[in-house]
Amino acid sequence: MPAELVHFRNVKTKYCLNGDILLEYVLDAEMQPSFRDWIGLYPRGWTDMHQCVTFEWVTICPCEASLERNILFHWRHHAQVVHTDREYQFLYFNRQLEILGRSLFFRFTGTDKRNNIHTVSSDNVLTSSISLNADSSGNHNNHVKSSAEIFHDLEDRIHDLENDLEVSLVAQKHLKLVAHQSEQKMLAYQKFVNDLCLALSQKGVVRVIDGQGTEASYNLYKTVSSKLILLLNILALEKLY
Repeated sequence: MPAELVHFRNVKTKYCLNGDILLEYVLDAEMQPSFRDWIGLYPRGWTDMHQCVTFEWVTICPCEASLERNILFHWRHHAQVVHTDREYQFLYFNRQLEILGRSLFFRFTGTDKRNNIHTVSSDNVLTSSISLNADSSGNHNNHVKSSAEIFHDLEDRIHDLENDLEVSLVAQKHLKLVAHQSEQKMLAYQKFVNDLCLALSQKGVVRVIDGQGTEASYNLYKTVSSKLILLLNILALEKLY
Protein backbone atom coordinates (compact mmCIF):
# COMPACT_ATOMS: atom_id res chain seq x y z
CA MET A 1 0.00 0.00 0.00
CA PRO A 2 1.47 3.42 -0.97
CA ALA A 3 2.25 5.96 1.70
CA GLU A 4 -0.38 8.60 2.38
CA LEU A 5 0.58 11.60 0.28
CA VAL A 6 -2.65 13.53 0.83
CA HIS A 7 -3.63 14.90 4.24
CA PHE A 8 -7.17 16.17 4.89
CA ARG A 9 -7.53 19.18 7.16
CA ASN A 10 -10.28 20.74 9.28
CA VAL A 11 -12.64 17.79 8.84
CA LYS A 12 -15.59 18.28 11.18
CA THR A 13 -17.07 15.57 13.36
CA LYS A 14 -20.57 16.36 12.04
CA TYR A 15 -21.96 17.80 8.81
CA CYS A 16 -25.49 19.00 8.14
CA LEU A 17 -27.39 17.06 5.47
CA ASN A 18 -28.39 20.16 3.51
CA GLY A 19 -25.02 21.88 3.69
CA ASP A 20 -22.26 21.82 1.10
CA ILE A 21 -18.90 20.47 2.29
CA LEU A 22 -15.77 22.45 1.44
CA LEU A 23 -13.10 19.81 1.90
CA GLU A 24 -9.54 21.03 2.51
CA TYR A 25 -6.49 18.89 1.87
CA VAL A 26 -2.72 19.25 1.51
CA LEU A 27 -0.54 17.41 -1.01
CA ASP A 28 2.82 15.99 -0.11
CA ALA A 29 5.76 17.68 -1.85
CA GLU A 30 6.45 14.44 -3.73
CA MET A 31 2.83 14.11 -4.83
CA GLN A 32 2.14 14.19 -8.59
CA PRO A 33 -1.64 14.73 -9.01
CA SER A 34 -3.40 14.01 -12.28
CA PHE A 35 -6.73 14.85 -13.88
CA ARG A 36 -7.87 11.29 -13.17
CA ASP A 37 -7.48 11.56 -9.40
CA TRP A 38 -10.71 11.70 -7.42
CA ILE A 39 -12.02 11.98 -3.87
CA GLY A 40 -14.85 9.70 -2.77
CA LEU A 41 -17.22 9.64 0.19
CA TYR A 42 -17.32 6.19 1.82
CA PRO A 43 -19.12 4.64 4.82
CA ARG A 44 -17.12 3.12 7.64
CA GLY A 45 -16.44 -0.55 7.02
CA TRP A 46 -16.69 -0.41 3.24
CA THR A 47 -15.32 -3.48 1.45
CA ASP A 48 -15.90 -2.63 -2.22
CA MET A 49 -14.78 0.47 -4.07
CA HIS A 50 -18.24 0.68 -5.65
CA GLN A 51 -19.71 1.48 -2.24
CA CYS A 52 -18.79 5.10 -2.90
CA VAL A 53 -21.69 7.41 -1.98
CA THR A 54 -20.51 10.23 -4.24
CA PHE A 55 -17.22 11.54 -5.58
CA GLU A 56 -15.60 14.59 -7.17
CA TRP A 57 -12.81 14.70 -9.73
CA VAL A 58 -9.70 16.54 -8.57
CA THR A 59 -9.28 19.71 -10.61
CA ILE A 60 -5.75 20.72 -11.52
CA CYS A 61 -4.69 24.20 -12.59
CA PRO A 62 -1.31 24.29 -14.43
CA CYS A 63 -0.41 27.55 -12.71
CA GLU A 64 -1.37 26.34 -9.22
CA ALA A 65 1.84 25.92 -7.26
CA SER A 66 0.37 25.71 -3.76
CA LEU A 67 0.12 22.30 -2.14
CA GLU A 68 -2.97 23.40 -0.19
CA ARG A 69 -6.13 22.58 -2.14
CA ASN A 70 -9.88 22.34 -1.57
CA ILE A 71 -12.84 20.77 -3.30
CA LEU A 72 -16.58 21.28 -2.92
CA PHE A 73 -19.07 18.47 -2.32
CA HIS A 74 -22.63 19.63 -3.08
CA TRP A 75 -25.18 18.39 -0.57
CA ARG A 76 -27.69 17.36 -3.26
CA HIS A 77 -25.34 14.59 -4.41
CA HIS A 78 -25.35 12.74 -1.09
CA ALA A 79 -28.12 14.06 1.17
CA GLN A 80 -30.69 11.49 0.09
CA VAL A 81 -28.47 8.42 0.43
CA VAL A 82 -26.38 8.89 3.58
CA HIS A 83 -27.50 7.77 7.05
CA THR A 84 -27.39 9.76 10.25
CA ASP A 85 -26.55 6.64 12.29
CA ARG A 86 -23.42 5.74 10.30
CA GLU A 87 -19.93 7.19 10.05
CA TYR A 88 -18.24 8.27 6.83
CA GLN A 89 -14.85 9.41 5.60
CA PHE A 90 -13.26 10.89 2.48
CA LEU A 91 -10.72 8.88 0.49
CA TYR A 92 -8.29 10.22 -2.12
CA PHE A 93 -7.67 7.85 -5.07
CA ASN A 94 -5.09 8.29 -7.83
CA ARG A 95 -5.54 7.09 -11.41
CA GLN A 96 -4.13 3.66 -10.45
CA LEU A 97 -6.98 3.43 -7.89
CA GLU A 98 -4.51 3.56 -5.01
CA ILE A 99 -5.60 5.27 -1.80
CA LEU A 100 -3.29 8.21 -1.11
CA GLY A 101 -5.22 9.82 1.76
CA ARG A 102 -7.96 9.17 4.32
CA SER A 103 -9.90 11.69 6.36
CA LEU A 104 -11.13 11.28 9.91
CA PHE A 105 -14.57 9.72 10.35
CA PHE A 106 -17.59 11.96 10.73
CA ARG A 107 -21.40 11.79 10.82
CA PHE A 108 -24.29 13.58 9.16
CA THR A 109 -26.93 15.35 11.24
CA GLY A 110 -30.54 16.25 10.51
CA THR A 111 -31.58 19.26 8.49
CA ASP A 112 -34.32 21.86 8.51
CA LYS A 113 -37.54 21.60 6.52
CA ARG A 114 -36.74 24.37 4.04
CA ASN A 115 -35.14 21.92 1.64
CA ASN A 116 -37.72 19.16 2.27
CA ILE A 117 -35.05 16.76 3.53
CA HIS A 118 -35.55 14.97 6.84
CA THR A 119 -33.33 13.16 9.25
CA VAL A 120 -32.72 9.69 7.86
CA SER A 121 -31.40 6.41 9.14
CA SER A 122 -30.28 3.19 7.51
CA ASP A 123 -33.73 1.68 8.18
CA ASN A 124 -35.69 3.93 5.77
CA VAL A 125 -33.27 5.20 3.17
CA LEU A 126 -31.83 3.18 0.31
CA THR A 127 -28.11 2.77 0.48
CA SER A 128 -26.08 3.76 -2.59
CA SER A 129 -23.57 0.99 -2.29
CA ILE A 130 -23.20 -1.99 -4.64
CA SER A 131 -22.99 -5.21 -2.68
CA LEU A 132 -21.47 -8.27 -4.28
CA ASN A 133 -23.83 -10.51 -2.26
CA ALA A 134 -27.56 -9.98 -1.77
CA ASP A 135 -28.45 -9.28 1.85
CA SER A 136 -30.62 -11.59 3.84
CA SER A 137 -33.47 -9.07 4.16
CA GLY A 138 -34.22 -9.19 0.42
CA ASN A 139 -33.18 -5.61 -0.34
CA HIS A 140 -30.84 -6.57 -3.19
CA ASN A 141 -33.06 -4.99 -5.86
CA ASN A 142 -33.20 -1.74 -3.93
CA HIS A 143 -29.41 -1.65 -3.83
CA VAL A 144 -29.20 -2.08 -7.60
CA LYS A 145 -31.80 0.57 -8.27
CA SER A 146 -30.09 3.10 -6.04
CA SER A 147 -26.73 2.38 -7.67
CA ALA A 148 -28.22 2.79 -11.14
CA GLU A 149 -29.50 6.23 -10.18
CA ILE A 150 -26.07 7.22 -8.91
CA PHE A 151 -24.33 5.95 -12.04
CA HIS A 152 -26.76 7.98 -14.14
CA ASP A 153 -25.85 11.06 -12.14
CA LEU A 154 -22.15 10.33 -12.60
CA GLU A 155 -22.63 9.99 -16.36
CA ASP A 156 -24.22 13.45 -16.44
CA ARG A 157 -21.32 14.91 -14.48
CA ILE A 158 -18.78 13.23 -16.76
CA HIS A 159 -20.61 14.71 -19.75
CA ASP A 160 -20.34 18.18 -18.16
CA LEU A 161 -16.60 17.65 -17.60
CA GLU A 162 -16.15 16.65 -21.24
CA ASN A 163 -17.91 19.85 -22.31
CA ASP A 164 -15.66 21.90 -20.02
CA LEU A 165 -12.62 20.17 -21.51
CA GLU A 166 -13.75 21.01 -25.03
CA VAL A 167 -14.21 24.67 -24.10
CA SER A 168 -10.74 24.70 -22.51
CA LEU A 169 -9.17 23.26 -25.67
CA VAL A 170 -10.82 25.94 -27.82
CA ALA A 171 -9.56 28.65 -25.46
CA GLN A 172 -6.07 27.14 -25.56
CA LYS A 173 -6.03 27.23 -29.37
CA HIS A 174 -7.14 30.86 -29.29
CA LEU A 175 -4.34 31.79 -26.88
CA LYS A 176 -1.78 30.03 -29.08
CA LEU A 177 -3.04 32.00 -32.10
CA VAL A 178 -2.81 35.30 -30.20
CA ALA A 179 0.73 34.44 -29.05
CA HIS A 180 1.76 33.58 -32.62
CA GLN A 181 0.35 36.86 -33.94
CA SER A 182 2.17 38.84 -31.24
CA GLU A 183 5.42 37.08 -32.10
CA GLN A 184 5.01 37.87 -35.79
CA LYS A 185 4.35 41.53 -34.98
CA MET A 186 7.50 41.68 -32.85
CA LEU A 187 9.59 40.13 -35.60
CA ALA A 188 8.18 42.61 -38.10
CA TYR A 189 9.00 45.46 -35.74
CA GLN A 190 12.59 44.27 -35.31
CA LYS A 191 13.04 43.95 -39.08
CA PHE A 192 11.61 47.43 -39.58
CA VAL A 193 14.03 48.99 -37.10
CA ASN A 194 17.01 47.08 -38.55
CA ASP A 195 16.14 48.26 -42.08
CA LEU A 196 15.89 51.83 -40.83
CA CYS A 197 19.29 51.72 -39.18
CA LEU A 198 20.86 50.07 -42.23
CA ALA A 199 19.44 52.67 -44.62
CA LEU A 200 20.58 55.52 -42.41
CA SER A 201 24.09 54.16 -42.08
CA GLN A 202 24.49 53.45 -45.83
CA LYS A 203 22.58 56.27 -47.53
CA GLY A 204 21.95 58.82 -44.83
CA VAL A 205 18.31 59.02 -45.93
CA VAL A 206 15.32 56.87 -45.09
CA ARG A 207 11.70 57.04 -46.20
CA VAL A 208 8.85 55.82 -44.01
CA ILE A 209 5.37 55.18 -45.43
CA ASP A 210 2.51 54.50 -43.02
CA GLY A 211 -0.62 52.45 -43.59
CA GLN A 212 -2.45 55.42 -45.15
CA GLY A 213 0.30 55.97 -47.70
CA THR A 214 1.71 59.06 -46.02
CA GLU A 215 5.43 59.36 -46.64
CA ALA A 216 7.99 60.89 -44.32
CA SER A 217 11.71 61.34 -45.06
CA TYR A 218 14.57 61.49 -42.57
CA ASN A 219 18.02 62.79 -43.52
CA LEU A 220 21.28 61.93 -41.82
CA TYR A 221 24.33 63.99 -42.80
CA LYS A 222 27.28 62.63 -40.87
CA THR A 223 26.39 60.60 -37.77
CA VAL A 224 23.29 59.07 -36.35
CA SER A 225 22.66 60.26 -32.84
CA SER A 226 21.24 57.93 -30.20
CA LYS A 227 18.32 60.29 -29.74
CA LEU A 228 17.35 59.98 -33.39
CA ILE A 229 17.58 56.20 -33.26
CA LEU A 230 15.33 56.20 -30.19
CA LEU A 231 12.88 58.46 -32.00
CA LEU A 232 12.85 56.12 -34.99
CA ASN A 233 12.19 53.16 -32.73
CA ILE A 234 9.19 54.89 -31.18
CA LEU A 235 7.97 55.89 -34.63
CA ALA A 236 8.32 52.33 -35.88
CA LEU A 237 6.34 51.00 -32.95
CA GLU A 238 3.55 53.51 -33.61
CA LYS A 239 3.47 52.55 -37.30
CA LEU A 240 3.29 48.86 -36.45
CA TYR A 241 0.44 49.08 -33.96
